[in-house]
Amino acid sequence: MSSLLGFLTGSDQSWYLVLDETAIIRDRQIKRALMKENANRKDFNARIYEKQIKMRSGRITLGEFLEIVNPLNLYKFFKYSLSDII
Repeated sequence: MSSLLGFLTGSDQSWYLVLDETAIIRDRQIKRALMKENANRKDFNARIYEKQIKMRSGRITLGEFLEIVNPLNLYKFFKYSLSDII
């Protein structure tokens, strides 16, 4: 319910009836920890993805170039990238 309210109002603020301040502090700490954990997970997944596709910042070799411009690979790429348009 609170996520729906946050989505509709455009804010992610939580509203509390303050009965116990420690519960609010604990809730905020849990939210911060979850946000940090999600950021770390995204970074880890991005690193794995880069390793899987062998991304490099340097020059590519002739073999890598020929693999990229291979007509079959180009066909697969365009088929995938244009599938939602066509």
